[in-house]
Amino acid sequence: MRRRKLIFLLILLITLIVVILILVYILYLKSIFYTSGVNDLHYKAEKVVYETSNQGLNETIKAKFDDLKNDELSDQEKYNSLFLIRMNLSSTYNKNHDPKLRSFINNELIQFAKNNFSKEFKENDFLQTCSDLECGEKISAELEKIITDIKRSNIPPEEIETILYNLELAAYIPADDDLESKRYGYGLVVWQLNNLNSAEASNSAKSLKEFFVKNYKEEIYELE
Repeated sequence: MRRRKLIFLLILLITLIVVILILVYILYLKSIFYTSGVNDLHYKAEKVVYETSNQGLNETIKAKFDDLKNDELSDQEKYNSLFLIRMNLSSTYNKNHDPKLRSFINNELIQFAKNNFSKEFKENDFLQTCSDLECGEKISAELEKIITDIKRSNIPPEEIETILYNLELAAYIPADDDLESKRYGYGLVVWQLNNLNSAEASNSAKSLKEFFVKNYKEEIYELE
């Protein structure tokens, strides 16, 4: 009887050891696949940024990719690093307006976040809105003239850069899909122009308001 009990305990112990070894091996494989996934995502991000803007990833993004492989960080901290990678790539996309970068954010980056951070994942954290001709509106000749007038004005260069950045974002938004965001985007630019205390800036603001009403049959969103 005692011998049978010992045999049973021995079998149970061996079974537990085998189960533990299997679990450790599974965790090891998961870690290997995760690290490989991070490296692959890093490579693809580097490639698409170079293809769309002729420059590599900046040091901020590289550091965040390193954070994704840091075992001392929690899943939430890693997810936050991934979100900052997205924000940095989004900033690059909003400057170069290349659909390849939008596609990378909305496909590879989102899929990686879903697969590896299912508890933390929120689609709105990663979904990139349209800011290119493939999905958005073409900048018309009438709007191009307003943009040219702003570039040639006496507005300080650093202000012009920010204004044109925001104006391009608003211009590309498809009105049929999101007219409210378009109204807000134009409203932001008009607000910026009107706050410069410049006659040329105020004239451009007026032209933008008239352009919007003429083409979209709506008033812009008035910011105070």
